Amino acid sequence: MLCSQLLLHLALQFSPTLCLELLLQPVQLLLQLHLVVLLSHLLLPLLQVRLLLLHLVLLLSQLLLHLLLLLSHLLLPMLHVCLLLLQLLLLLSHLLLLTLKFILLQVLQLLL
Repeated sequence: MLCSQLLLHLALQFSPTLCLELLLQPVQLLLQLHLVVLLSHLLLPLLQVRLLLLHLVLLLSQLLLHLLLLLSHLLLPMLHVCLLLLQLLLLLSHLLLLTLKFILLQVLQLLL
């Protein structure tokens, strides 16, 4: 305290503007500190909202992933059955083709 009073006394003797600057320096620092606190109070809720929105997006992505996984588990057996049915149809068409071929050969033998 004594040191600051001595500095203030010396500043008054040499330059009144320097004295004013020395007096205003703590006030300026205090105002800057209050500004930082005010900005943090304004920005913190915005950051919290952004964090909540990102969390919501993450949850929705997980839900979509689980739904796709469930759908794939449900559709895979159906696709397997469809594949088996297509193979059966292919075999039946092959059998029909062989039968038609055999009939055609029989008819040709009768004509010749």
